Amino acid sequence: MNLLLPIATAVLVLLGSFCLFIAMENDRRARERWNTVPVAGPEEPANRSHWDKIRGLFMNPRNS
Repeated sequence: MNLLLPIATAVLVLLGSFCLFIAMENDRRARERWNTVPVAGPEEPANRSHWDKIRGLFMNPRNS
């Protein structure tokens, strides 16, 4: 019972570091995608709103 607090602390620190690295990797991939997706290509009209362009990054075009 005396080891419960140190073990729980170690598990929570490991879980937190795992989540932090997953979030950093996700942020890196999102930034790469954000920088490579054209804002207005020849196939889409230039008068789309800013929010439609952002929504298009995350939604499947068949579902929108």
